[in-house]
Amino acid sequence: MPIDFPPIACQGFSARASSEGDSSTGRRATLALIGNADESTREHVQRAVTTMREQAAVLGVQEVAVDMRELEFMNSSCFKCLITWLSDLLEQPEERRYQIRFLSDATKHWQHRSLRALSCFATDLVSIET
Repeated sequence: MPIDFPPIACQGFSARASSEGDSSTGRRATLALIGNADESTREHVQRAVTTMREQAAVLGVQEVAVDMRELEFMNSSCFKCLITWLSDLLEQPEERRYQIRFLSDATKHWQHRSLRALSCFATDLVSIET
């Protein structure tokens, strides 16, 4: 079953998603965040995260990769969308949880600092890849 995620695009920010695998190989999904995630785009970031959460549950994924390599900036209100996602995931029964792997750009120091803090919030679910 393919992911049902209409691409999101507004001035300065976009998000797209894809999925791969099946029940025998393990389902995985990717959410790519691109541009600037600031107060003017917060509702679009929230929609992207909410849609990915819903699709991850429907598809029964084992992992969601959040690709932030083309994300230039994310403010605290948009970052809170990710924290809420993790918080909700931690409240799920273990059999419904999945891993979240953040793909980051090592040259963007804000990503390193912010994602490291996020990984401390859900140590069993979050990994960071540069």
